[in-house]
Amino acid sequence: DNFTELGSVSSITTATMGSSTYALVASEDDNGVQIINITTPGSPIATSAIPDNSNYSVLGGATSITTATIGSSTYALVASYSDDGVQVIDITNPHQPTATSSITDGAGGYTELKGVNYIIATTIDSSPYAITTAGTDKGVQFINLEYPLTIKSNNANPAYAKAGDVLTLGFAINDSIVSHAANFVNLNKAPTGTVNDQSSRS
Repeated sequence: DNFTELGSVSSITTATMGSSTYALVASEDDNGVQIINITTPGSPIATSAIPDNSNYSVLGGATSITTATIGSSTYALVASYSDDGVQVIDITNPHQPTATSSITDGAGGYTELKGVNYIIATTIDSSPYAITTAGTDKGVQFINLEYPLTIKSNNANPAYAKAGDVLTLGFAINDSIVSHAANFVNLNKAPTGTVNDQSSRS
């Protein structure tokens, strides 16, 4: 009955959006997330299922899930044991969740995500953070979630790009970003770098 991401359930949390309450379930065996409308607990409704695929590339062995609200958006944060990382999913519209970003061990300065097995969301100095524990790395990783930045290509795998692909950049505009606009690359100028075939996003 459309409950397709419930194999070896490893973690569960809840979120309220609008007048509805949802259960968000991480499935370790199915490598994904199941969103269930539990507004009427006696009649739960399968709202959406999110499997590990090219769009959601860091859901292998999903072991822990939590939520964070940033601005007017609600996000699911999923710790992926097998993929050594965190998948961030915009669930503001739980019927149409979208992959916001993914973070993996060794990329972008994240060094304590190998064997990540637990995740929580918190606020530190008014900024939203995810905090994870990693069994293999035997460490803790702090991840600032304040201004999620997404870069996607129109490649078959949006996390990769080759010459000729179109890249889409998404970020939240705020006073801090505007005040530092002088530090941004002038996109009207010719790029100074190159993109190799199947170069990983960073």
